[in-house]
Amino acid sequence: MDFCLRTSIKFWLLLVSVVLLGSCQSDNEREDSLKTLSTLAVIHRHGDRNPIKTYPNDPYGDIKYWPDGWGQLTIAGKRRLYALGKFIRRRYASFLTDDPMEVGVRSSGANRCLNSVQCLLAGAYPPKGRFVIDPQLNWQPFPIMTLPRIHDSMLNPGSTCAKGSQELARLRNSPEAKKFLAPYGDLLRYLTKNAGREVNDYTTAEYIHDDLFIEQNAGYKLPAWVTPKVFSDLKEISDRSFHLDATSTTIQRLRAGIFFKDLTDHFTQDHLYDHDKMRYGHKYRDQVTDEDEMPKKFYVYSTHDTQIALVLESLKANNMKAPPYAASIFFELHFSNNSHFVRLFYLNETYSEELQPIIPTGCDSHHNCKLGQFIKGLSDIIIDDKQFFAECNEGPIIVHMEIGKGLFFLLIAGMMAVLVCLLCSYLKRKKSSSSVYVYKRLPMSSAL
Repeated sequence: MDFCLRTSIKFWLLLVSVVLLGSCQSDNEREDSLKTLSTLAVIHRHGDRNPIKTYPNDPYGDIKYWPDGWGQLTIAGKRRLYALGKFIRRRYASFLTDDPMEVGVRSSGANRCLNSVQCLLAGAYPPKGRFVIDPQLNWQPFPIMTLPRIHDSMLNPGSTCAKGSQELARLRNSPEAKKFLAPYGDLLRYLTKNAGREVNDYTTAEYIHDDLFIEQNAGYKLPAWVTPKVFSDLKEISDRSFHLDATSTTIQRLRAGIFFKDLTDHFTQDHLYDHDKMRYGHKYRDQVTDEDEMPKKFYVYSTHDTQIALVLESLKANNMKAPPYAASIFFELHFSNNSHFVRLFYLNETYSEELQPIIPTGCDSHHNCKLGQFIKGLSDIIIDDKQFFAECNEGPIIVHMEIGKGLFFLLIAGMMAVLVCLLCSYLKRKKSSSSVYVYKRLPMSSAL
């Protein structure tokens, strides 16, 4: 008995030692990799939200069930993004500083995205030292760049782009899409009968699944017609829909190309950093006249599940699953031996804190992908504002500054022409009236 007990104790001690040793080695490897890290970028989906819209027969289709409003971030979503921020701070503790000026933030104009990135930053950058506003306020503000959603070609796949909309419609009616949906014919008819609306495509089915998923997470009892089999089949359709909507190079270029352009521009400007000290380049502040052009150590992009799917598909890294809340792609730019290389990771579940390596498009290795190879692999995807305007036949004045200036001057010229016409019309009427009505002096009264 004593021998068995001693043997058992030795086994468990050995097992614990192996686990601890592996953990220490993993931590040491991560710390070694951070020594070469020069720029970090993270693009993430927003956190848990309320339904955006419901189906006609939805028992929870009244706003009273969703006090925060349609499509708005929930408390659970805020906690999730706060946890993501804290994870980023822990993982990159030796790389990030306490200086909020080292962060560049861009968000979709949706409230849930703006709120999400604020929660992330609160977790990643609790104020310290001279950045403390009030001892009782464990928060500090960050400038967040955004655009109206219809004009946001970087982080909103639904932005105005005629060609993009046409390509999405083509994908949804492609032979691949029809082949995938064929086995679900009975399910679609069942949904049409019970949901109170026609369901004849995977997009509508995905919307219904989204509502049911949110209601289930909120603790509401689902209708009796939503059996485990129905819910499972809807999840399969939902997962595949994100892949089917993002498979072509055209859709990736028009919907993810602006993001990759922005990302690679930041990475190619990395020489502005002081690699020897691995610190944010304060010494360059005097050389940059525009505050927005100041290079950053950490870039954050807050967006939607459809955008995350497009980015993953562009990287040939889609796992055929719908991107969950706070799904994040980490882009690390490293500098070593006078050379830049990138490392990519996908965080599919926030609280697991398990990053899955991504082998970038055009590279053979996760650990040693040269920046030039990475950019070359995305050459068919990357697109700038001018190209986007030309291909989409849409040019928001705010986004496309060169075209915006031309439209502005054209508008001013038009307004001046209208004013001249109005002035001429007024003078003409005045001249005409003066020829008809002649002033005559009235006779003086003798009484006066």
